[in-house]
Amino acid sequence: MLNSILRKFSRPRSRTLSLTCLIASATSLSAQTTPTSATDAVGYREQIAPSAGTITVPNTAVVPENNNLKLSAMFEHDFKADLKSGAAGNLNVNQFELRGDYALNLSAKDRLIVGAEYMYLNFEFNGGPAPFGNVQQVGANVYYTHGFDGGWGMFGFLYGGSAAESSGSMNHGGQGGVAVGPTWDTGKNLTLAFGPMYFSRIEDHGAVTLMLNMDWAFAPQWNLYLYTGISSGATVTYDLFNDHKTIVDASLMYDSFWFAARDNPAGARQGVNQTDMTLKVGIRQALTPAVFLRGYAAAIFEREYQFHVDDHSTNSFKVDPTLGVGVEIGLAF
Repeated sequence: MLNSILRKFSRPRSRTLSLTCLIASATSLSAQTTPTSATDAVGYREQIAPSAGTITVPNTAVVPENNNLKLSAMFEHDFKADLKSGAAGNLNVNQFELRGDYALNLSAKDRLIVGAEYMYLNFEFNGGPAPFGNVQQVGANVYYTHGFDGGWGMFGFLYGGSAAESSGSMNHGGQGGVAVGPTWDTGKNLTLAFGPMYFSRIEDHGAVTLMLNMDWAFAPQWNLYLYTGISSGATVTYDLFNDHKTIVDASLMYDSFWFAARDNPAGARQGVNQTDMTLKVGIRQALTPAVFLRGYAAAIFEREYQFHVDDHSTNSFKVDPTLGVGVEIGLAF
């Protein structure tokens, strides 16, 4: 979930960064009025993305800069798929998520964003023993940006949270991350944010990686978003009628999610890392200037669960490819 939050906040614009994706996944930093073209709309997109334990895709909604409070809710169902690699039975997954963000302009060049999230994952194992139960995750984050002259700026990000299955401990599931780096608006409908990111992993060593976010309005009505970090992926969006109301999106992503599991038979604490490779296609409709509804379909090509004890991987199992469907609603005030 940490990387999905970064996707929401890491896209740079000139002068200051406003609350957006990033993912995943950014708004205009200058004081503007309603966008008059697809290119102008790039600076107004508020991408309210599901912070996926399974899948994360940035979604595009047009909201004005003075909408400081954003709320979103998402539900996804992944259909039944057989377990393999030594595990018996099958699995289907239901995911529910709530998220809120509040953005505050501290000055013409400084912006502070605070956010909170809750996610519930329902794992339905059939035909064999359940290796873990349902998972809950809570988290909070702080994101700060400062703008310099010449299109350059900087960002800092801090996240803390916990995730655990029903038989695990939320205390054991604590995790967090920090990232810092420059932002750059090239002035050619291309913006970048990049820098080192450290994140903790349950029952495994912490890791440092390069976080890179790129947002490119490469043609009228079209946008390409790329990101790397804990997770990696690419999203293309298309403004169907060039009115900032109906947005079609397609994403290919690799996602990673950690949670605390029950103790193993030897009494040792365990962490579980869920990884997914997913293609997602969706359409978002603006119902009002501040409300959007989105539906999507997902093809999950690969899903794996790795168990970790004392910084070492102990065992794992995979899940056959499957399909999923989801719905999301977003509000801005």
